[in-house]
Amino acid sequence: MRAFLAIELPAPVREALWRAAAPLRASGVAARWVTADALHLTLRFFGELEAGQAAMLLAELRGAYAGQAPLRLRLEGWGVFPSLRRPSVVWAGVACEEGDLIALQRLAEASALRVGLAPESKPFHPHVTLGRIRNPSCAAELPALLAALTAPETDAFEAGHVSLLQSTLTPGGAIHAPLAEIELK
Repeated sequence: MRAFLAIELPAPVREALWRAAAPLRASGVAARWVTADALHLTLRFFGELEAGQAAMLLAELRGAYAGQAPLRLRLEGWGVFPSLRRPSVVWAGVACEEGDLIALQRLAEASALRVGLAPESKPFHPHVTLGRIRNPSCAAELPALLAALTAPETDAFEAGHVSLLQSTLTPGGAIHAPLAEIELK
């Protein structure tokens, strides 16, 4: 199974982000846009896991996150990876007002390493993926579109748990199913 650890956004935050990003979806930029109900902040993508490995990982994660405090997060800014010249992912940034988001991500990384997964090759940049560009050469209008977007009309929100999610790839996009929630207390 393909799995990842994420902070799921509360419904009002997802809806506000979906509304704020509507001009991107309406622009005609060739992209596979993430549906509103699938918007989330990935802490660590684990990739393909065997059943036993998934069970060991969940135990590691539960131990790593025991006693970790909830976070207060807010959406902040828009951007693309890897660059505006060759965009492949359009995102909304996430900033941490209270707590330590980087520390939470490092716990996920350490847990992955303890069960034998390869280290993450890219630095962590807190974001919510909005869409994946299908043809980067056709995205010349992205800089202007991103500059024209307004901030989502939402307040900061509490992240009171992290979720281990299964990701199933389908022709219509990835479908995420919860495997476990780990409370932050």
